[in-house]
Amino acid sequence: LLKHDKPSEKEKFLLPRLHEYFCYKNELEYWLDFKNIDLANVDEVLKKLKAELILNEIDLNKIYFAPFITDYSTASKIALKLRNFFSPAINFAGVCDKKSAILEVIDLVDIELFSFVSIDYHLIDPELLKKIKPTKLLAWTVNDIKTINDFYMLGVNKFATDKVLI
Repeated sequence: LLKHDKPSEKEKFLLPRLHEYFCYKNELEYWLDFKNIDLANVDEVLKKLKAELILNEIDLNKIYFAPFITDYSTASKIALKLRNFFSPAINFAGVCDKKSAILEVIDLVDIELFSFVSIDYHLIDPELLKKIKPTKLLAWTVNDIKTINDFYMLGVNKFATDKVLI
């Protein structure tokens, strides 16, 4: 099931399944923002995900794993599990939703445990861009084209949005 937040019992029957999005094959990049993955269920999630990736012939380089875990000890353990299960070269993004956490998550990018920072776009400013390459940021949730263009001009090139922007 695919939904931003936990679906209601009624919604479970109406929601799209992951394979329905994989119909685009490798024409898209997929940002998998797991909201409920943890150390208790990560192995089961990885097995199911791997089966879908193989079945749909999705290139692992097109996948960005971005579990919404702001406890970086747990996120680090899940990153290691993902790297051991799939490949050391997977795209793993640590989530940052608070200014106070920026340095900690950047440190994990610097030691290459995390590949990217999945960050609330409101936290992106010139000071942040002095500490991390803009190409290492996945900005969320940007819903206007002007903000996307402004960040793109600064080098940020990966965005999540709730809208189709043309």
